[in-house]
Amino acid sequence: MGFYTPEQWAAKDYEKNPAHLEGLKHRSAKGIMMRSRAEVSIAGVIDSLDRVYRYEQIIYIDGEPYAPDFTVFVPGTQELKYIEYCGMMDDPEYVQRFLKKDRAYFEAGIRSGQNLLNIFENSDHELDLEYIARQIGWFLEIR
Repeated sequence: MGFYTPEQWAAKDYEKNPAHLEGLKHRSAKGIMMRSRAEVSIAGVIDSLDRVYRYEQIIYIDGEPYAPDFTVFVPGTQELKYIEYCGMMDDPEYVQRFLKKDRAYFEAGIRSGQNLLNIFENSDHELDLEYIARQIGWFLEIR
């Protein structure tokens, strides 16, 4: 990847998810269009922790495109970490797509708790942003 400052990395062009652009209905504080209010809230948490991210940056695994919700640059190690918001875990078809994606991530070395944080929600429970902020802070090694 080369050495970058967080600002340099964030400013570089990247391949964005081209699917379902009509679903980008919610604007983050930084003006990025997102698919859900929960993602806007998660973006706000990442911003509050003074980290930069790319929204739905395409990564390729075995030639197949995947778009993690957030690709976060970790300045000290120059590594990339991924955050997935899984907001419809009470929808069986959604869960099947999630499992397929999670398996591909795992096989590519993108592992939950190491360089991937999954945030789960269903229609019965709203996000607890205080808890999520602690989880993201821990995940991004911000103490």
